[in-house]
Amino acid sequence: MKRLLSIALTFAKVSTQRELSYRGEFAGNFVNAFGVDAFMAVVAVSVIFVHTDSLRGWSAGEMLAVVGIWYITLGLMSMVMFPSLNQIVEDVHEGLFDYVLMKPVPSLFLASTRNFAAANSAFVLMGLSLALFGIFALEGGQVSWRIALFPVLLASGLAIFYALLIAMTTLVFWAVRLDNIEHLFNVFFRTGRYPVDIYPFWIKGFLTFIFPVAFVSTIPTETLVGRDPSWLMALAPVIAAIAVYGASRFWKLGLRRYSSASS
Repeated sequence: MKRLLSIALTFAKVSTQRELSYRGEFAGNFVNAFGVDAFMAVVAVSVIFVHTDSLRGWSAGEMLAVVGIWYITLGLMSMVMFPSLNQIVEDVHEGLFDYVLMKPVPSLFLASTRNFAAANSAFVLMGLSLALFGIFALEGGQVSWRIALFPVLLASGLAIFYALLIAMTTLVFWAVRLDNIEHLFNVFFRTGRYPVDIYPFWIKGFLTFIFPVAFVSTIPTETLVGRDPSWLMALAPVIAAIAVYGASRFWKLGLRRYSSASS
């Protein structure tokens, strides 16, 4: 484990050094996140609450906290998961995936950590700012004691979506192109910017049990603002463990399907 952690940190260090060689582009990500995305998020929530004090029981501050936590999740996924897993698709298409399999480390670990986009940390910081503003400025700092559960639930949500991304990426061993699947993923993932409670019952069910975006925004936020506890809070770590295990097994199945470029 220590060796794998050292490898992951080395990848992150090298990738960050490479990004910092283009300081203007790196800084541009922060300007875009705080100057455009944050502004648009506040405006969107403000428009919703011009004519109402709550939406399906969610106040403006709580809604903004959901948006912020969604951006935190998006930033964390964009820093590691998206860059690394997108590279798998490219490598398989170009016949370069053999180099991943030849390394003396687990292929799934290497494929999941070799690329790191430090500039996307802008979304993490911006999301944190929105969440804190929503909770403390708009809600008066009413934070539930269940805040201690927040890191566990956030990690569980990330693990669930890591497993989902692994499963979708593994399809490259059967499919020729995955462009449409990636686009479909982004469309559904963006629904998590708002609490799933605001959607009709059948859509809420879909976003909780089929495409579980509720676990990366709505459920973690509930632990911060003291809303009624959900039984899904207790199940989140279990679901995450099962999802990661299932995705790793599916990955191994996909590797059996893979035909080496040298064969």
